[in-house]
Amino acid sequence: MAHAESGQPAAWYSRVPGYKVVAVYHGNDQVAERFKRDTGIPVVTVNAICPGYIATGMVRAMPVEVVEKKILPLILVGRLCEAEEVARAVRLFLASDDAGFITGSTMTVNGGQYMP
Repeated sequence: MAHAESGQPAAWYSRVPGYKVVAVYHGNDQVAERFKRDTGIPVVTVNAICPGYIATGMVRAMPVEVVEKKILPLILVGRLCEAEEVARAVRLFLASDDAGFITGSTMTVNGGQYMP
């Protein structure tokens, strides 16, 4: 997630060429550099969100027995994440002034599925 002092809406950032590709292949430090180079916007913070299994149409389309026997046992809270839970982690924390000094970090929102 890039938080920039540009006044641009959040959806605008997703239109930066190569932005998502760099995020996947090179990590946070390269995302910040690429973002600054491509847009000229001073990046204040660049962080990543790593969600676990989210209760989307794609996951709900999986056979129930696969979800119940193979996926849910891996998640400590015992349920799938709702998309709004990930959105709240971004909206209420990472995009707030309270997280202004956090950069280059990865926030996991996965119910304990993976704990480093």
